[in-house]
Amino acid sequence: MKIASADQLQGIQRTACAKLFPDKVRITVGTGTCGKGNSADQVFERIKEEVQKRKIDADVVSVGCFGPCSWEPLVMVFAPNKPAIIYKEVATGDVPAILGDVQSGQVTTGLVLGKISRRNLLPSLVLYL
Repeated sequence: MKIASADQLQGIQRTACAKLFPDKVRITVGTGTCGKGNSADQVFERIKEEVQKRKIDADVVSVGCFGPCSWEPLVMVFAPNKPAIIYKEVATGDVPAILGDVQSGQVTTGLVLGKISRRNLLPSLVLYL
């Protein structure tokens, strides 16, 4: 796609920001080939079940590859007015802690690969000690 104007570029940016920084919680699970090979489908189903059980108002979405295959399954949590958090090597047993984070606004640091903030709109690796 060729971008013909600054207005068109700003429209693309608004669309991308709406997905990265939604008005309600959005949880994505990378279920590409590497994710599937590392139980991403089971993680996805567990998240859907737990979201329903806890009555969390969230969209749970299966998406394709996030990129870093060695850290699959990857789960991204997008919450209003917060950086998006990328969780790595998520197992079904990690789902309650991650959804506890969603409910409390906290972050389970041992599982975090990185975050995406509005400030730079680029994924950044972070070290939580």
